Amino acid sequence: MICSSALRFESTSIALKKLIAFVLCVVFLSTCYLPPATADDLTTDKLSASTSYTPVSESCDDLTKRIIAKEIELERFNLNYYLETTKTDRFKSSRYFLLQETNLGLLNGGFLASVAERSKHISSPQRINIVTLEHALVPRIIGPFIGMSASLLELGLDEWRDYKIGKTAFSPQKATSYVLALRAEIDELLHKREDAARVESNDFTSENAKTLSTEGAVLKDIKDLLVIEFERFHIGTRSFNTFEKSLYVLNASTNAILAGAEIIPMVAAHRREGKLDGPAAVLAMIVGGMFVVTPLAGRAIGKISALHDKHSLEQTFGGEVSCSFENLSVDESHLAILNPTSETALTSRLAIYESQSKCLRERLDVASAELRAGRRIAAQNVLAGALVGGTVIGSESAIACAGFQYPNNARRFNVLADAGSIGIVGGLSIAMLDNLRIHTQAELNKSKLKREGKLPSQTIKARLAELAKLERALN
Repeated sequence: MICSSALRFESTSIALKKLIAFVLCVVFLSTCYLPPATADDLTTDKLSASTSYTPVSESCDDLTKRIIAKEIELERFNLNYYLETTKTDRFKSSRYFLLQETNLGLLNGGFLASVAERSKHISSPQRINIVTLEHALVPRIIGPFIGMSASLLELGLDEWRDYKIGKTAFSPQKATSYVLALRAEIDELLHKREDAARVESNDFTSENAKTLSTEGAVLKDIKDLLVIEFERFHIGTRSFNTFEKSLYVLNASTNAILAGAEIIPMVAAHRREGKLDGPAAVLAMIVGGMFVVTPLAGRAIGKISALHDKHSLEQTFGGEVSCSFENLSVDESHLAILNPTSETALTSRLAIYESQSKCLRERLDVASAELRAGRRIAAQNVLAGALVGGTVIGSESAIACAGFQYPNNARRFNVLADAGSIGIVGGLSIAMLDNLRIHTQAELNKSKLKREGKLPSQTIKARLAELAKLERALN
């Protein structure tokens, strides 16, 4: 009896163990082959505990430092842009001066030789040596070709320089795009700073809130003035380049016409046909008119280029940027009043603001002085051009009269031709002296500025070094 009960208990326990093992096996298999979770199953509530994220906002102080760094970057770009776009061959002015002076010297020498031969035989024109007159025409033909080549050479070199600049970040289009993007980045940081200042002002006194607001105004003023400076550099360099190139084209055209006007008398002397001197003198009178017109035309072309570039930049930047140094001075003085202590982070930033405003104002003063000097030189060039051109026109009219009215009257032809040549010698001498005056004045001024360390390249390089120090201090 007892044995049978034990056997039944043992068989029951074995069956129970098998049942438990079967249930565990089913549960295991069901968990292993569950379908993968879908996007709908991953609800926000299920992930909130493990993936909750709170954005970290920058403080007003951090944003201010970032804005200052960006404005330093903008100022540095402005200065490098000016350096690259105004960089020229250091021999350019001397080379052009010497070639043009050679041109005028050859012309003057040829006319002097002609005057000497005609004056010796003023009463006996039949004794004039025609070969001597032909030889006197040789330098008068060579000179204009040298002058024309000089202008075309400088024009080609300027075009090559512009081509190389166009491959860099300082091309007009790329530079404008860069400044536009940098301005947008600074504006975005200024908006973020305003939001941060609005939040932080709740924990501050009204005076601290006003300090944050005033500093924001200073930052905006500096940004606007830097953009205005870039526009001034952009307009100034492009208009000057256009003005200079137009002078090269006009000068080359003038010398080309002058060369033709001197070749015709050579043919006339060789053929013994005085009537050809009339058309030659008409061409020379056109040259005299171009002496008068060239300074005025070059200046007008430069102004048109400046107006066009200004209009284009206003469209690109969304209107004219309006800000003045008076606004910046007022905001800086208010900020200084709101910062009575001298050992704060704001004090060091005030030093940066004052440094930027001081250098901006100095560069504007230099630009204004250069503009006044440019106007004075332009007026002098117009006066000299009118004097030289008027002399040439008057003198060539006498030669034209001889060629058209007295081609067969040797005596009257010789008197008029001699008088005209004397007048041309006077006009060319004035042109030579004026050319020497312009070059000497420019070189003396350049030498003086270099001794004083005030050349634009010197002051800009010094400011770039100072900006690097400010940037290191900021970081």
